[in-house]
Amino acid sequence: MFWFWFVLIAVGLFAVVWLWRFVRDGRFVVRCFRKANCIVSGHKGNGKDLLFMYVIHKRGERHYSNIRYNALTEVQEPKTFNIDPNTYKDFLNGSVTLIEKNLKEGRDYYLSDGGVFMPSTYQDQLVKLYPSLPLMYALQRHLLNSNFHCNVQNLPRLWDKIREQADYYFTCCAVIRIPFSKRTFVQKIRYYDNYEAAKANVLPYQVNKFLFLFPDKRQLALEHEHRAQYGDVRYLYILNRLPKEHYDTRHFHKVLYGKLAPKTDKNKRKKA
Repeated sequence: MFWFWFVLIAVGLFAVVWLWRFVRDGRFVVRCFRKANCIVSGHKGNGKDLLFMYVIHKRGERHYSNIRYNALTEVQEPKTFNIDPNTYKDFLNGSVTLIEKNLKEGRDYYLSDGGVFMPSTYQDQLVKLYPSLPLMYALQRHLLNSNFHCNVQNLPRLWDKIREQADYYFTCCAVIRIPFSKRTFVQKIRYYDNYEAAKANVLPYQVNKFLFLFPDKRQLALEHEHRAQYGDVRYLYILNRLPKEHYDTRHFHKVLYGKLAPKTDKNKRKKA
């Protein structure tokens, strides 16, 4: 009987600790998106749009995006975000042209698949296509009191005029579906507030979990050194319950073929 209660209490404490962490980390992620420009990277299927959906659902605010996430989404192409004909040269020369404000206050923009719309390998074309977007990106907080978020498979694939101006970076590491639930997932994410660290995929400094009980000056010094060199790097875990109304995971099928993607039976596909 003793062991039964011991195991039950241990499992209960473990569950409470992880639930507390899910809540804490989830709030931290939403706070970052609310505060500044964020870029999310990660391999296919690691939950980039899933993370966007999480933030959008938690914030519950009207927003802009190039794909539809929910009823609060207003679909706008990224080229809409401009202050043409103004460029950096106009600000340097003091020759800024007054323009009409065509976007609403306080609506963040979420760009899905930024590597398709702003690929770093097409620098010359991007400068011509989006001449004032980098400037708009830098001034968006002043102009619209909002932020511009983007996701991309690999951070260096995104236009450098955007990726190097972001404030926070998230790397989606893994998505684990909760058993017996089709729409509940645990996401493992790495967070950075330093571009070079995010670009290099620097790992967090792993401190002994019992350090708070037995202080180790050497470990603390190494942790502070790591932070001084790479900024804040940490793992985050969020419990993501995908709402019934959510984004189309195969959105671009309709964009290119003009119709929704067929439903796929994953089990049949594996057997084949």
